[in-house]
Amino acid sequence: MYLKSIAIREKVFGKEHSDYASSLNNLADLYYFMGKYEKEESLLFESKAILEKTLGKEHPYYALVLNNLALLYKEIGNYEKSEINYLESKAIQEKKLGKEHPDYASSLNNLGALYKITGNFEKAELLYLESKAIWEK
Repeated sequence: MYLKSIAIREKVFGKEHSDYASSLNNLADLYYFMGKYEKEESLLFESKAILEKTLGKEHPYYALVLNNLALLYKEIGNYEKSEINYLESKAIQEKKLGKEHPDYASSLNNLGALYKITGNFEKAELLYLESKAIWEK
C-alpha cells in the first residue's frame, strides 16, 4: 500500500512535492520495523532533500524526518549521527512549536533515550524530567 501511495503521489504531484516526501517517510518507517535499514536510510534522505526544498529546514515535518533518521542511527549503533539529528530536530521544534508543545516533549524524550543508552544518565534524566513536565501540562 505504501508503494501504491508513492506511485499515486508521484503521478499526481511529482517527485518534488511534500506529499510525495511524506509517502517516502511512511515507507521508510515500515522498513525500520522490518530491519531494512539501508532502504530506510535512502528513503529518509530522499524525503529530507525534498522537504528541504519545498518546506524549508525549519519546518516541523522536516524535523520529523530528522527524528526518524536519528532513530535509525540509534538502532544501528551510530550514536554520533543519532545525536546530531536529534539535536537538529529538537532545535527546529523548539523554534517553530515552542517549549510547551507535545512534539517538543517527544524530542526531549527521544534524546534522553539516546543519552541513557550511551550512559550519559545525568543528561538523560534532565531531558526525561523536562519532557514529563511538558506532558503533564
